[in-house]
Formats: sequence, C-alpha cells, structure tokens
Amino acid sequence: MSEPNRDAAVSCAPSHRLGWLLVGVAVCAVVAAHGWYWWRGGQAIEPAPPVLAPRADGLFEVTDEVPRQVLEELRPDRASYIRTRSETGQGRVVGYHFYWEPRSGNANRLHHRPDSCMPLTGWQLEGEVRPVSVEIDGHAVGFNVFPFRSPQGQVLIYWGAYLNGELVELGSGAGLELPTTKLWEYIRTGTRRQSYEVAAFLVPYEGDTPTEEEVRQMANEFFENSAEQLIAVDQKTKRLKD
Repeated sequence: MSEPNRDAAVSCAPSHRLGWLLVGVAVCAVVAAHGWYWWRGGQAIEPAPPVLAPRADGLFEVTDEVPRQVLEELRPDRASYIRTRSETGQGRVVGYHFYWEPRSGNANRLHHRPDSCMPLTGWQLEGEVRPVSVEIDGHAVGFNVFPFRSPQGQVLIYWGAYLNGELVELGSGAGLELPTTKLWEYIRTGTRRQSYEVAAFLVPYEGDTPTEEEVRQMANEFFENSAEQLIAVDQKTKRLKD
C-alpha cells in the first residue's frame, strides 16, 4: 500500500469507530426509552368509570335525544338529557350528563363550561362561581355552582366536570384547571388516558336561594351514583382489605 493510501486508511479508522459508537448510543437510548415508557405505563393511574348516572326512576324523564349540534361539538360517548315529564314528550331540559370513555386528549374538553356557553343564549352570570359538595345516595359529590339570570328568571346551575372521577377546579380564565398535585401525578406516572364526565342540573328560584337540604333533595331526583362507580369502589375496598 502506498503512503498516501495508508495515511487515508488510518485517518478514516477513527471516524468509523465514532460512527459505530454513535449508532450504539442511539440504539441504547431507544431501548432505554421504550423500557422507561413501559415502566411508566405500569404506573399510570387507572381510568375511572362515571361518577354519576341520571336517575331513571325519579321525577324526571331521561332521554338520549340530544341535539345533533351538541353531539357534534362535544362528541361524548354517552349523552343524556334530563327533562320534566310531559305528555307531549317535549319536557323542559333541567339537567344533562355526558361521559367520554378513557382516551388521551379528553383534557382538551375542559374549556366547555356554562359561563362560556350560556351567555350565547341570553343568560347572564350574576355573582361568583363557587365549589360545593352535595350528598347523593350517601356519597359526597363535588359541583361548581353558577348563579345565572335567564330570560325566565334566576337559575343556579350545579355543574360538575370530573377527570378520571375527580372534580376539576375552576380556573380564572375560560378553562378549567387541574390541581397542581394531580397534574404532577399525571406527569410522574405517565398517565395519558383519562375518562371525562360532565353532570349538571338546573335549580330555578325566586327570592332566597334554595337551602342545602332542598338542593340535596333535588340532586337525588336528578342523579344517582353510577353502578360502575359502586362496583369499582367495592373492588378497591376488597383489594385494600386483602
């Protein structure tokens, strides 16, 4: 081999070794990333079933006849309207329940809330929104209360949004905010699939606002704890005992 060729071969050898080294590092990084995601997948928070279900045997009528415009905008997997009973079958809507099956991206629906949507129909928000706890079937369920004035009079909207079965806090803007601790837990565990649920009922009134007991009685006419939620709680209790 001539001197020029020998020098070229020697100069190329380090670059070849560097190339194989980089390939090896890349392969190790890919394997490590897959292993990390697999481990985090096992740590992910289990998606929760619905918290509530419309009470079919109450004073109100439950129907899955929801306007197409609403379904196209929200795209829930389950949707129900709660109406006053009427001989014509066109009772007044007094509540609703929507549920989205566990999937990634459900958190993107958090910007749909009454103070963003109801003013478009002529309703005016009067006062601050506040969180409350209402007892339904013996279990405390969180709601956010929106005080509105509708064209027909004063109305309180008890509205709950539940991500993976937990009430989502109201933010100061047009959206909702997860508690910081819960958001960090989702990041830490790699939880990317969440169930999402919205349950709401309307309480019209004149003069004094309804008492807690009156609201509790009304809430129990609208909703009950979902059978799926009760089964999940029972199974969790059994696991803790074992």
